[in-house]
Amino acid sequence: MEYSLSQITTREDCDVLLDAAIAEKRNLEIKNLQLDKQYAEVTTGSAGIDATLLATSSELTALESVVATLPEGETKETMQTRIMSLTLKKRQLTTRRENYGIIALLQKEYAMTCIDKEIIENDAYREALERRKSEF
Repeated sequence: MEYSLSQITTREDCDVLLDAAIAEKRNLEIKNLQLDKQYAEVTTGSAGIDATLLATSSELTALESVVATLPEGETKETMQTRIMSLTLKKRQLTTRRENYGIIALLQKEYAMTCIDKEIIENDAYREALERRKSEF
């Protein structure tokens, strides 16, 4: 983008704008690092959640089969309580998987791409300011 740098009339104005651009770049770099970390969590967290969800579903299915054959009593009640607990865990894992699934992954990739482009434009802006500053 072409900036209206001809409107800047002093080196001091260039310095003020450069300082602001440098601060902005630091903030962008911090955001980028945070998104990198979140991206890594999403990609690794999703696999772990899938494995836990599969194990929970398998255990739930097995317990439901066993409980169907048990006579009424303390053992059956204990297993039914465990089934309720596993059902809740499965629901929670399903919700977490949605948060760490492809949608979250794509959102992180999009945000990282946007920040990368902002950093590139920030660099171009600072270079233009440096050129203008050298004209004084």
